[in-house]
Amino acid sequence: MTKNTQNTYGAIATAEPVVEEESQEHHHLPVMVEVTAPATLQEGFKFRAIYEGVQFPVIVPAGGCVAGQILTVPFNPQASDAPTRAWKDDIFACTRYGIFHPSFLTAWCFSLILLGQVMTRLKMTWLAKDAPANEWKNTFRTMIYITLGYIVLNLILSPADPDDYSVLYNILVFIYSVFMIYLVTKVRREVRRRHEIPEERCIGCEDVVCAAFCGCCTVSQLARQTADYDLDEGQFMTPDGLLHTVAPVLNV
Repeated sequence: MTKNTQNTYGAIATAEPVVEEESQEHHHLPVMVEVTAPATLQEGFKFRAIYEGVQFPVIVPAGGCVAGQILTVPFNPQASDAPTRAWKDDIFACTRYGIFHPSFLTAWCFSLILLGQVMTRLKMTWLAKDAPANEWKNTFRTMIYITLGYIVLNLILSPADPDDYSVLYNILVFIYSVFMIYLVTKVRREVRRRHEIPEERCIGCEDVVCAAFCGCCTVSQLARQTADYDLDEGQFMTPDGLLHTVAPVLNV
């Protein structure tokens, strides 16, 4: 994927409708249009498109796009096309979508699985690196296997008496904790890079501090930052944690 130093692209693309108005009103959905990407752009880049004579901003979705790719996006002329360069919400806004939302429950119960969904959106490997070809499609499955393995080993190695000391159990917990801190740090740093979000506190080590001391909250924030839960329904067990049924598609 071509790397760009700017956050916007100047060409104006033409948009076509993908949903009938009647269907939109019935489902209470936003107007969805298809836009042809004018160039190969990274996730978070902005360009303008025109629909029925009205210009509106388009934000390149997670994973970026290649020139000529068809993007299905909401038609929202009032949206700002200025670079965000900030988090969508606070790190402690975990319950923004309710206590039963996947971005909250999965973050607190199975953080590694939610992180795997975030990395899938970013097209990263299970080691939080840029994935070659389609290797990113295995990230979510790998995180499930690691989580299940940790749970099983935890049950086997944990001492029956809490007062007993188990070397193997403590080694297991240490390795898992270090692994989580490493991944959360890498993913948070990558999300900040893609969204041009500067550090605000603990300059130089903010990512690792958040990962080490606010791990669950950080993973939840990363999930909200890399998805639009106002449009896409959150899911517990899909590879990227999204439902992908924003609107029915109509060929025009």
